[in-house]
Amino acid sequence: MISPQGQEYGPADVPTLKQWIAESRIGHDTMLRPASGGAAVAANLVPGLFPSAPLTPSVPPPAANPPYAAYPRADYSQAPQYMAPTENQGMGVIWGVVIRSALGIVLFFVLHGIGVVFAGYALYYAFQAKQSGHRYGNIALAIAGVSTAIVVIGWILRLTGTANV
Repeated sequence: MISPQGQEYGPADVPTLKQWIAESRIGHDTMLRPASGGAAVAANLVPGLFPSAPLTPSVPPPAANPPYAAYPRADYSQAPQYMAPTENQGMGVIWGVVIRSALGIVLFFVLHGIGVVFAGYALYYAFQAKQSGHRYGNIALAIAGVSTAIVVIGWILRLTGTANV
């Protein structure tokens, strides 16, 4: 079920949806999204949810002091249901690490100090990928570590005057 504010509730089976209809939590124009995914549809288009009586508006007339909306509560008696990760999920994190690492090295030579900032960002995002259990977290950490080491060694050489970097 998708609330007017865009919050999604569920998954719910047909008896639960019928209970929510009886409690006026779901109206004919309430949008429902299939648990298997896909486009949301109006509740009145789902066969068997509503009796064949004529349609009535799902919004009651305004009261003097309307009560707070009672949306469905979470069912904590069951384990939460999560979507299975896809093959490409989170590749943006890895590409972000690679791009920040490359920018850190290039900008070290071009703009000097700003390269340290980008190498630091790369290292930060690589640690986040590793901690979140990303499949390529170790690779991201290695790439960011190497780029940070290159920039740090470059700074050491620059500060000691050993190299004209």
